Amino acid sequence: NVFMVLIVVIIPFLVQLTLIGCSRRISFNKVDMIHKTVCVYFMAIGLTQALTNFAKLYCGYFRPVFLDLCQPDENWECTASSNELHQGRVSFVSGHASLSICGTLLFSYFLVDTYGHKAFQKANPTAGEESVGLRRIGSVFCYAPMLVGYFIGTLLASCCQSESNCQIKCFLTVFRLL
Repeated sequence: NVFMVLIVVIIPFLVQLTLIGCSRRISFNKVDMIHKTVCVYFMAIGLTQALTNFAKLYCGYFRPVFLDLCQPDENWECTASSNELHQGRVSFVSGHASLSICGTLLFSYFLVDTYGHKAFQKANPTAGEESVGLRRIGSVFCYAPMLVGYFIGTLLASCCQSESNCQIKCFLTVFRLL
């Protein structure tokens, strides 16, 4: 889980900040772009994790290994700790899928907004995520958690990115009028 967060959130975030700092293509204030990047990443990742965890607690179902985690006795009562039972109940909505697609889409949106579609085609960060996800969907018998996780991550990354673009453009317009 730590490696996934490192690969799909922290590294793209740091690369994006580095590209902003070193780029000559960014036409307006770099401090505003860094502020926007930090706000978008924290808002999108935070909302994605919050919505995913809410969905897991509200409508999560048993994992396929729940009985192994539960270790029922002869009366079919679980003997495992409450933490193990909790982990066995939160299968629906894949947190890995929602977080990974959200992180890679945020970086992809930055590449398209800043460098255009050709840069995105050359360095498509979502291609690896999509291939891993499709392979997992095909190999796991329960594909609904992965698909709903992808939907949540895509929805929140798109909403946060488009909302921040609107806010930045409005801010710059008002700043120019003053």
